[in-house]
Amino acid sequence: MRVFIDSNILYSAIFAPSGTVNRAYFKAITPPNVGLISEQNIAELQKAFLRKSPDKLDALKRF
Repeated sequence: MRVFIDSNILYSAIFAPSGTVNRAYFKAITPPNVGLISEQNIAELQKAFLRKSPDKLDALKRF
């Protein structure tokens, strides 16, 4: 199944690595599922990081 992953899910998965959203994210990208994101999602995620937590941009890069 193809699963579109929203930027809010990505943001939450990065900041709560042991949380429910992170588990859902990994389930969405684990075969037989295929996680999909768009360039717009990435741009929106970067804007959210710059606005909400610019000091945590390294967390985004590691993710």
